[in-house]
Amino acid sequence: MEAELELQVSLAPFELHPDVPSAGADVSDHLQMSPAQLERTQSYLRGRMAEAGLSYAGNRRLIFNTHRALLLSEWARERAPAEEWALHRRLYQAYFADQGNLADADVLREACAKVGLAGDAAMRQMDDPRYERRLAEYGEMAQRFGITGVPAFVIDQRYKIVGAQPLEAMLGALRQIAAQER
Repeated sequence: MEAELELQVSLAPFELHPDVPSAGADVSDHLQMSPAQLERTQSYLRGRMAEAGLSYAGNRRLIFNTHRALLLSEWARERAPAEEWALHRRLYQAYFADQGNLADADVLREACAKVGLAGDAAMRQMDDPRYERRLAEYGEMAQRFGITGVPAFVIDQRYKIVGAQPLEAMLGALRQIAAQER
């Protein structure tokens, strides 16, 4: 990373599609895309994720509710930031590469186990109301910034960068923000 940029990165997970049922919904219907539009979008995502070295199975036909996974992420954040990031990466793998349902307790337990967290203990902790409050706060922040897609980056509670940007574009935007702050 650039020497002139001192960054502290933290996740602020929010529900992009809170209205999706736990059992899932058809992606084309939910996002109101034709099959051709969906294929173009998924092809673009496959390419961008491959460039970043990320797995993406593509051809996803169902979208799932992520509420429980986000609660689990908050529990991991409270334990240790490194555990939150490890779990976040594993949940990414479960959803985008393995096409798992992140509302399914077994998928969540397995994700925990793969990163060394006790899945049963984590599942019990998700009922803690403070995690629901945090998700609500993140959702309010997303609304305040007009964020309707991911990834999105909020810098200093004043600036936003939306979309998966190439590294040079992201660095350029961060340099520009840093210059304005001086």
